[in-house]
Amino acid sequence: MQMSNFYGRLLVIGKEQFDANQVPRLIGIPAIKNKRCQRCFNKVARQWQLPNGEQYCRWCLQFGRLTTKQMLVTIAEPNSFPIFTGWQWDGTLTPAQQRVVNEIQSHQQNHLIWAVTGAGKTEILFPIIAQALHKQQRICLAAPRIDVILELVPRITAVFPTISTAILYGKAKEPYRYSQLVICTTHQLINFRAAFDLLIIDEIDSFPFANNAMLKYVPKLALKENGRLIAMTATPSYRHLLTFCHRSYLPARFHGFALPTIKRVVVPKWRQLIKNNQLPPVLAKYLKHNGQAQQCLIFVPTIREVALVEKAIQQRFGNLKVMGVSAQDPERIQKVQLMRAQQIQYLVTTTILERGVTLPDIDVIILGADHVNFTSRSLIQIAGRVGRKVSRPTGLVLAIVSQPSWQVWLAQITINWLNYQARKGDKHEL
Repeated sequence: MQMSNFYGRLLVIGKEQFDANQVPRLIGIPAIKNKRCQRCFNKVARQWQLPNGEQYCRWCLQFGRLTTKQMLVTIAEPNSFPIFTGWQWDGTLTPAQQRVVNEIQSHQQNHLIWAVTGAGKTEILFPIIAQALHKQQRICLAAPRIDVILELVPRITAVFPTISTAILYGKAKEPYRYSQLVICTTHQLINFRAAFDLLIIDEIDSFPFANNAMLKYVPKLALKENGRLIAMTATPSYRHLLTFCHRSYLPARFHGFALPTIKRVVVPKWRQLIKNNQLPPVLAKYLKHNGQAQQCLIFVPTIREVALVEKAIQQRFGNLKVMGVSAQDPERIQKVQLMRAQQIQYLVTTTILERGVTLPDIDVIILGADHVNFTSRSLIQIAGRVGRKVSRPTGLVLAIVSQPSWQVWLAQITINWLNYQARKGDKHEL
């Protein structure tokens, strides 16, 4: 293994293999110390034992088993990177986007970017990343979901084509290699220790990162002692707003058009219709009139309903190209790519596609928007899938509910409030 693969990265070896004299710069710590896992820093329960008596950590078991007979080893990040020669982007930032960049570059503390969906958060990152590259810093861009990563990778690598980049997520085919820029899911941060000068986390409020006890300490551990965290989201929690002393607000979309508002329709027995292989009348009417005109994401509350809705649409409208996708679908990535390539017209999905996916000219229908799996924040994110391109800055966001819903109402008034703040420009009251 190349020595550079140890830089700022945790690797697991047996205690008998550790020899600091053989590799002088190698830093080793017991995998479990004082009944606490040194990779995820969660407490190891007494009953978590192997037949031979070794204790192990169940919190981070998905990343490989850690026992009391193992060591975590790393080498301090040396920042051995070439001089940055420049980046390739012929776009321009809007005045509001440039204001956010100026606010971030005016200090070196942690910073929260609260920007509505479609505000152009990725473009804001370009000069921030470029500034860090000029300083020969190591950078990580992380997001909780694979779909967000796959959206970011081509956009970032196109702007910084000469920078060595590692793409890390659960099903990634390429092995890890030392690089100046890492783009990964937030879970992958657990394998780094004091590696990054700049850590950017997109969709910081998103499942499965938010409220995940295993990942509680991960960003802080992956950053160097003087490293900087920039967090981004369109729907921050109160905890995030209180945690970050430095915040930037971007209530307007980059093209200047308002966020799409949510239209609500009550269909009391839509679930019974779906179970009987039928469609709610309002959905059937949309499919009949839209046909093959606009692409559409159809959100459903649970994985079980994905197949039911897909089957009902295929039976009623056999000429329409429709597929279903969920987190458990082994072809999830391929199906999303087919949607991007416009080879399918309708994609029935769970909340896995509520954020991080940019598709031009789409509509959104939310079946069972009153279900507990749809929070007001997730509904705002789903509505934000619509109207993200200048070519079609508006579109339909239809919420089908079985009864009036507090969460739907809260999402509606929040979108109206954000649109009001966007119209006020720099005089917003966020």
